Amino acid sequence: MGSSEMWDQPLNSSNVSYTRVFNTAGTFWYYCIPHGSDNMDGTASGMAGSIQVLPSGTGACCLTDGSCINTDAGFCASEGGTFSGVGSNCATTACQYTVEIVATQDNVLYQSATGTISNALGSHLFAGNNTSGVRRPILSFDLTGIPSNAQIDAAQLRLYCTSNSGEGFPMTLHEVLESWTEGSSIAGGNETSGTTALLGDVTWLHRTYNTLLWSQPGGSFNSESLTSTIVNAQNQSFIWTSEALRQVVEHWVHMPMMNRGLLLKGNESATNNTKRFATRHVATVSQRPTLLVTYSIQPSGACCLADGSCSDLTPMQCSMAGGSYQGDGSLCSTSSCPVSLTPFIDPLPIPGVAAPTTGVAGGAAHYDMYITEQFQTLHSQLPPTRVWGYNGSYPGPTIEAFRDQLVTVQWHNDSLSIYPFAISSPAPCDLAAAIILPRSKIQIISNTTVVN
Repeated sequence: MGSSEMWDQPLNSSNVSYTRVFNTAGTFWYYCIPHGSDNMDGTASGMAGSIQVLPSGTGACCLTDGSCINTDAGFCASEGGTFSGVGSNCATTACQYTVEIVATQDNVLYQSATGTISNALGSHLFAGNNTSGVRRPILSFDLTGIPSNAQIDAAQLRLYCTSNSGEGFPMTLHEVLESWTEGSSIAGGNETSGTTALLGDVTWLHRTYNTLLWSQPGGSFNSESLTSTIVNAQNQSFIWTSEALRQVVEHWVHMPMMNRGLLLKGNESATNNTKRFATRHVATVSQRPTLLVTYSIQPSGACCLADGSCSDLTPMQCSMAGGSYQGDGSLCSTSSCPVSLTPFIDPLPIPGVAAPTTGVAGGAAHYDMYITEQFQTLHSQLPPTRVWGYNGSYPGPTIEAFRDQLVTVQWHNDSLSIYPFAISSPAPCDLAAAIILPRSKIQIISNTTVVN
């Protein structure tokens, strides 16, 4: 069949099995002669079958739960994942998934001056205006199953229309701006007029009956629609989708507290043009209100933040944090993050005056100076830095001395480090320098330096 893997092997009572080692990845068809045939297009028919040969080596495997593992193609297939190819890596692979999320709350806002009508657990959502007033479906979806670092690539609302009265009409979708509760009421009959609201129901006036009110009757929602769809038939599903809806869903994923749901508006000016949709309580699962969300887990890398710190973030997260993304798969351990410090926000440190062990400051005196290690904040926008100073101070302290007054200083190294040490003083004193060992002492008397 023109394939890189071809064979013609008889199987009979003398040859009951056949073994072949494949050297090429791909799908290869086989057929039985004379009960099968070559289709001349890389496939076979009749008594035929196919063998899928997976590539050797490891790569990124996107699993159905939204995670990614580095494994071989065979194990990836056994887990129901999508293999991204040998040599690919999860650190640089964006895995895309689509989930179908059934509404966790739905109800109808029945226009009512008293706000005492609802239908929490009914089978129908009404949109439009019938002889009894305006009807607005309201729905919410739980998105917490989507990883918080996901990038939303697309979002669609799917509703199943069970009754189409009047003419086709563009029905607009809006973001709800206040939280609400579904409730527990259930209307009888055709549910057109709803039923008496129970405590906890959402109504035309109440977010939660009868304690919390909407900021305006008919529900609090963004007047600018996210998208619209013309509904003109029954017993079929309709889809609402747009870039604006995608952005709202992505906002909800990153900030769950802002997820208050969606509201649908139909033709509210003309009567007898009402559309009816199935609720989440109907028996047929495929007819329930569903939000279809396609998302991808973006590769992550080192993100240099404004304070000089580094975090492993996705490009989107890094941008939201005001950082500088260093590339997919980059590591904070090998990334140098520069710090941009605000100048002149810290006062100039003024060293204190050293207190002599004997004598008086400015006169004849003896000083014991202890070389110490400590952590000190050198700039208010920097973390504490390890420094070496004297008597627990950096810089300083200052030794006050005057001409013709004998001053002696004994240096005590209380540090555990080895480092160069230098002292300078105006003439006629000399410049002394030495390598200071841990716990060593330096004694300076007049202009003579002695290392012990």
